[in-house]
Amino acid sequence: MALACVCTIVRRADRALYRLYEDALEGSGLTVTQFSILRDLQRDGASPLSRLAASLAMERTSLYRTISALEKNGTVSIKPGPNRKIRVAHLTATGEALIARAMPAWQSVQSRMIDAIGAESWAALSTTLKTIPNLVEHLDSRS
Repeated sequence: MALACVCTIVRRADRALYRLYEDALEGSGLTVTQFSILRDLQRDGASPLSRLAASLAMERTSLYRTISALEKNGTVSIKPGPNRKIRVAHLTATGEALIARAMPAWQSVQSRMIDAIGAESWAALSTTLKTIPNLVEHLDSRS
């Protein structure tokens, strides 16, 4: 019996979840990706763009494109880092307010998903999913 493709199953789940969370956040004016960036900055504080991209497992060009829109709407400010090559993202008060406005919708969809999956199943699944970026990096280094 052939095993199902890991990538196909995870991508299918990703697309379904992305649509669900996009729909939930629609009234906030944020996309799921923008919300994730803002929440990362809220949790971890100001961050060099390269570290932020790594933290979110995003291509740097995708992050730069997305964060540019956040800078234009005043939710993020980008300031020079310790040298000319490093740029640091900072969450602004406007960004904090936008997170607060989006949070009830995010919490609602998050709770619905965890209730549907089951708290114990979600705990196990999230633990497994959190290991994947490091596993992929390790497997990439072996090729």
